[in-house]
Amino acid sequence: MSSTIELLNSINTAINRVSMAELMTMHPDIARRSAQRQVAKLVEDGLVIARGDGRGA
Repeated sequence: MSSTIELLNSINTAINRVSMAELMTMHPDIARRSAQRQVAKLVEDGLVIARGDGRGA
């Protein structure tokens, strides 16, 4: 399974919001910067909604 799909599945199955730090804990095999790019693409594609006041939101 691709890392983007793994991240999307983790985000979609989370009961509450999930932070980048939590995603990195769930997926230690994915480089942080790669995960950031992949999540940004998911947001751009409308598959994920970014929320919060952090720099990534």
